[in-house]
Amino acid sequence: MCSSDLEGGVRFCLPTPAASWAEAILNPKGRMQKLGVKAGQRVAVVGVDDAEFLSELHAQVAATPELEGLDLLFYGADSAEALARIGELAPSLAPRGALWVVSLKGKAARVRTSRSWRRSSPTVSSTPRYAPSRPLIRL
Repeated sequence: MCSSDLEGGVRFCLPTPAASWAEAILNPKGRMQKLGVKAGQRVAVVGVDDAEFLSELHAQVAATPELEGLDLLFYGADSAEALARIGELAPSLAPRGALWVVSLKGKAARVRTSRSWRRSSPTVSSTPRYAPSRPLIRL
């Protein structure tokens, strides 16, 4: 990607990655795209009552009440008891499905995950931009 001539006849070219960075900066991904939500997926929501999030989600896909063969499951878990239920929800995922856990952040969230739970989880990643007070963890 080369710039047009600048003042004084200076011209420069950026390497290929810079062009993709510029594209990403000019056209940032939306929250649903960052979370991997795509049209046609089987998606369910359990225990998440964020109206803005649900509106964005429903603009992309129609959530199903059936917990079977899910591509994505968004699960609200603000207590140790709610986190313990993850084992019950995991079988509802399709083979390559993902479980996103929405939980409280900061001092209000006294929920800790054990090391053994983290070892047994195939993939754990976080997306901090879900909401300022509610981080998201992908399992």
